[in-house]
Formats: sequence, C-alpha cells, structure tokens
Amino acid sequence: MEYDPLESFRVDEGELELTEEAANQAVANEAQAVTQTQLPASTEVTQTPEEPPAPTTEGASPFRTEDGGVDLDAMRKTGGEFDRIAVDSVLDFGTDLVNFVFRTDIPKRPKYENEIAQTGRDLAALLLPTGIATKGIKALTAAGKARAGWTIGNTPFMRFLGDRAAEVGGSLAVGSISEQYEEGDNLLGMAKKALPPQYDFIPDSLATLDGDSPDDKRRKNLFQDIGLGTVQVLAGSMWKMGAAMLGEVGAQVQTNRLVGNSKAARKWLETNKPAVANTVEESVELGMVRLDEALDEVGQYNMYKSPQIDQPMKGVHDMYDYTETGVRTVDDFGIVGASVDQSRITRNLDSVDGRIGSVISEPAIKYGLSGEGNVDDVVLGLARQLNEAGDIGMEGKGWKISLDDQIDDTLNITADLFDPRMSRGDVDRIIRPFISQDDTGKEVLSEEGFGIISKAIRGFGDDITSMDVTRAHSLLAGSLSGRVSDLAEGARLMEGTAAVEVAQEKVIDLMKYLVQLSGSADYYKTRKLDLITLARNGFKNITGYNEETISGASQLSKTLFDKSEKFGKTLASIAEVKPQLMKQFLMA
Repeated sequence: MEYDPLESFRVDEGELELTEEAANQAVANEAQAVTQTQLPASTEVTQTPEEPPAPTTEGASPFRTEDGGVDLDAMRKTGGEFDRIAVDSVLDFGTDLVNFVFRTDIPKRPKYENEIAQTGRDLAALLLPTGIATKGIKALTAAGKARAGWTIGNTPFMRFLGDRAAEVGGSLAVGSISEQYEEGDNLLGMAKKALPPQYDFIPDSLATLDGDSPDDKRRKNLFQDIGLGTVQVLAGSMWKMGAAMLGEVGAQVQTNRLVGNSKAARKWLETNKPAVANTVEESVELGMVRLDEALDEVGQYNMYKSPQIDQPMKGVHDMYDYTETGVRTVDDFGIVGASVDQSRITRNLDSVDGRIGSVISEPAIKYGLSGEGNVDDVVLGLARQLNEAGDIGMEGKGWKISLDDQIDDTLNITADLFDPRMSRGDVDRIIRPFISQDDTGKEVLSEEGFGIISKAIRGFGDDITSMDVTRAHSLLAGSLSGRVSDLAEGARLMEGTAAVEVAQEKVIDLMKYLVQLSGSADYYKTRKLDLITLARNGFKNITGYNEETISGASQLSKTLFDKSEKFGKTLASIAEVKPQLMKQFLMA
C-alpha cells in the first residue's frame, strides 16, 4: 500500500458520527444549559467586605516584638545559644561516642533556634574532637619513637608524613563516631549538584547522592576525609611553593639580560630592543600584534608568488580556520638570542628542557626552498647579523655567558652536522681558515674556512668571517631541528583537526631545509679534509683546489635542491597515501 501524505486530513464516511453514550451526554448538557437561561437574573449586587491584609514577617528582625519593640528575651536566648556552643558541641560528640560504644540511642540536646549558632555547634562538634584526636595520635607517635630510638622519624620529610597521617587518622576516628556523617552532603556531593550535567566529572562512588542510605553517606564522608583532609594541608604548602617559583621566575626575567661588551654591540642591542609590556593586557596585545604581523608577512609572500590571486591564500583571505593559520614568529634578538639559548641549554643555566629560539620567519623558509642556493642567502644574512651584533653576552643570577662560550657551545651543533664522531680539534681544523707556507717559508692565508663557498657564489663581502658563517649555519640547523620535533609532537596532540595537515606541511619544509644545510656542510667537510691531507703531502696548488671546490659547489647546489625536493615529495606522498605511516614517522 502506497503512502498517502493527505491521509491524516481526509474524513471517511461515518468517521465523525457520535457514539450512543456521547450522544446521550450531549442531550443532557443541552437541557442543563436551557434550564440556566430560564432563571431570573438577579440585579442585587453583593459586596464582599474587604479583609485587612495579614501581617507579614518578611524582612522583620527576630529581636522585634509585634508592636515594634525590642524583644529582650529573644536576644538573651540567642546570646545564650552562642555562649553554649563549645559546651554543647562537646556534649553532642560525647553523646555520639556513648551511643557508638554501647550501641544505645541517647538523644542529644535540642537544636538551637538560631541557625548560625547551630551551624557553629555542628562544626565545633567535629573540629574540636578531631584536633584532640590528632594531637593525641602525634603524642603517642612521639613517645613510641623516643622509646624505640627510631631516628629516621625525626627527618623533616618523615615528620611531615607523620603529621599528615595523624590528621587523617584523627578525622577518620571522629567521622566513624559522629552522627553528622550520616546526614547531609559531603563537599564532593555539593559540588556534584552544583555542576551542570555536561561537566559532571565527580564519580558517584565518592559524592553523596540524594538516595544514599546513612551508611553510604558515612562511608563517602570518610573517603573524603582520607583524600581531601591531606589535600587541605598540602594546598597551603603547594601555594607557598608556587608563589616562590613564580617569584623566582620573575626574578630571573628581571636579572637575565643581554650585555653588549663593545660600543657597536650596545648600539645593536638598543636598535633591536623589543617592546616591553608593563601589564598582562599589554603582553597579550603585543603577542597578538606580532602574530598578525607574521601572518601578514605570509600573505605578502604568497601574493608575491601568485600575484594574480586566482586561489585562496593564507594571510590574505579569511576563509581559513584558526587551526590552519598558526605562524611561528621570530623570537626576540633573532640569531643573537639563539646563540645565547644554545649556551644556556648546553650549560643548564636556568634551563632544564630548553629549545633554541626561532631565527627566521616562515616566508624566509619558503624563500630558501624556492630555488637553488637560496638557503645560502639565508645563512649569509644570519651571519651578517651575528657580525654586526659583535660581542654580546648574557648575565644572570650567579652566571655569565661570554661570546667565546657561545662559539664553543655552537660548535657542538657543527660537529653533529659534520660527523658526531669528530673531536673538537677536527671540527676546528675544518671550519677555520687554512694557513700554509709559500716558497719563501712565509705563512699565508690559503683558504678562508667555512663559508668560502657561499661567500664566493653569492657575492658577500670579506667582513663576514668563517666563524660567522659557521655559527649561523649551525644555529639555523639547531633551531629548525627543534621545530621539527615540536611540530611532530603538536601534530599528535591535535590529531583529528585541520592543524595536523598544516603541521605535516611545515615539518616537510623544515626537513627539506635541513637536507640542504647538512648536505652543504658535508660537502665542505669532505673538501677541507682532502685539502689538509694533500697539503701534508706537499701539495702546493691550493688556489686551484679552492677554485675547483667553488665550481663544484655550483653543481652541488642544484643537486641538493633536487634532492630536497624529491625528499619532500616522498614525504608528502606518504602523508596522503599512507597517513598512518606518516603518523609513525612523526612519532619517531
């Protein structure tokens, strides 16, 4: 049978006919209506006498009589209730104790009429016995330690544990006796009722419920004493510790400062000094401004690459979700700050699990990957910044970092780029200029050291030293490596959101960058080691060797660029075709 959408509106034959019972009821109702209409209408108006309003006690004082006078008897009675709180609370617990021990049912003194006084009486009936029981347990424990000669119990930590155990034990003892533990809700029960259902995380096994029996309420109150009784004591200690930690962090922020050890260095610090926030609001505003500027820079680069704007662009259009527009800003002081970060991490100076700061923007990363040799441009630009900054160190609370310390610590990254098995002496011989002797026995500079290839190909001046290039190359590699690790962890934490795809794209870009950085470092290391070996065997045509090194580097740039592109495409294919495998790659 086909479905008819008009069936509910159609009236079938006989559908509206009344049953016999309904028809009789209708006739009776009609007859009653006719009878009422035949009665004469009464023209007499009946007035109902108005009753005076009942007196209200809302807002009235309990110490006022009905005629507005002062009720001295009520005041004396309430005052007496407050005066008897201590005595009656002891008697209440004593009654509970006798009933508990002898299994009797002796009634307590009547409750107070004043609710505030009664609440104080109930609290005192719990707190006073608990304090006495706690002190008693501590006294017994101290006597036992003195008699047994248990010296380990006198250590601060063991005394702390003993005090907390005594407090919990005293609370449990009173809770197992007091009748109040069988009535009302515990703290968790009150919180459970106050929370909306979607935020109800408190288990029913701990919070008192409306349908609980007195035994269940006593048990849950005891559980609360075990868990929260100690927490209340620990909260004060944790608060003091947290305040001390915040104070220490604030002191470190105020104490740790970059120091320029030359006129040029002080000028550089003054020029590159970031804006300082004086309030929390200003700090948030400055952070948002920096993020907006970084996103605008991404948009400018995207428009530079695609000026026709025929497709959505990040940083230009507002169609992207907030999980897709995350941008890593350049940290304060850039590559100079990263150099100090490396030393603080290496030497554990107010740093436990630190990370080298970000030294280049995301558009700079995209530019480095857009063509052959562009990575060298970025490295040399960072080397220029290090050269202009000069001798900058940092002073902290009880420690100091010099420029020599920074150079020494940065070479740890350089060794990882070359070969982790190399000694520091081998690394120094590779990166530093090569000095040889001419036919007259005079020492001459035969090779300028690490960076000679980039400087020769990209046309940078002679003021950039091999150590500047070494530091920039190594710190950039260290910074990008840290970002790869952090992005991989962030992708796992954001699983199931659009942020995962964005994080994977950034990881691939950073890995391509690192392929080129490590490849160029490995090429120079191999050429330099060969040069040193040849020179030891009497080789003299070092100039010709250097020219071959530079000419070979031109082909190397193309090779490394193609290698990084192939590597990136492989990772992108894995992420698209086998996302689970890419997830395992990020996990590693």
